[in-house]
Amino acid sequence: HNVYNDSEIFVMDGRTFVHYTSEKFDMINLFFADLYIPFINSNIFMENYLYTVEAMRDYIRILNENGFLAVTKWVGALESPTELLRITATMLEALELEKVENPADHIAIVGFNATGWNVYGGMALLKKSPFTESEIEVVRQFAVPPFFELHIPGSGGVI
Repeated sequence: HNVYNDSEIFVMDGRTFVHYTSEKFDMINLFFADLYIPFINSNIFMENYLYTVEAMRDYIRILNENGFLAVTKWVGALESPTELLRITATMLEALELEKVENPADHIAIVGFNATGWNVYGGMALLKKSPFTESEIEVVRQFAVPPFFELHIPGSGGVI
């Protein structure tokens, strides 16, 4: 359906582009962007620098005032979603360094169960400005099985 007709394509490392661009964006989507070792049932991945505090600050810098950063990852087991927790902590630290008041009002976290695989994933959403009531409602409507709410601004949850 010609989805690229209205898009600019840049062939370069994403972190380099984000660091040097002066453009502003409505959305940055890191959708399963990890570099996994290609072995069956392998949880080993190659380190990348997409999820550092410096990267998060670059993402925040190039977002439009109401722009979103979405990070979607596998988290293995629900009992230990360490990667999702690490990304959330990194997002919070980046927002604090950017002098954002109430950083938790800028982050929503939704988990999901890959039905039949006994594998879980999650999506961390960072918004440059605080989530509005209507945006919170959209996230709540999205967080129905196989998705579930982990943190939504104003829900009283602590992150």
